[in-house]
Amino acid sequence: MTTDRCAAAHDEDPTDCIGPKDAVTVIDKEGTAVPACENHGTTLLASLYDGRVEPGTVLGAATRVHAAADTTHPFPWLSDALRTEPGQRSNAENRRAAGE
Repeated sequence: MTTDRCAAAHDEDPTDCIGPKDAVTVIDKEGTAVPACENHGTTLLASLYDGRVEPGTVLGAATRVHAAADTTHPFPWLSDALRTEPGQRSNAENRRAAGE
């Protein structure tokens, strides 16, 4: 694991950055903005309630991050998590469970 990772990389997430560390900006519901690579931008967005992603330095990255976060579990490095509650599942899984 690389120690020089983007600002969005969670300390417990063992994955490396993918692409530039400012490919996108992830913003939480309070308005706090964090520059992120596509990998950690995806996991951060998937782990936030009411978060959003905005373009950074990589054309199309915000669209890719938004789409990938929809099917990514919150805190995906917690591979042994039960994922039984809505806040533990991906947005796509929650929509399927609701019959949408």
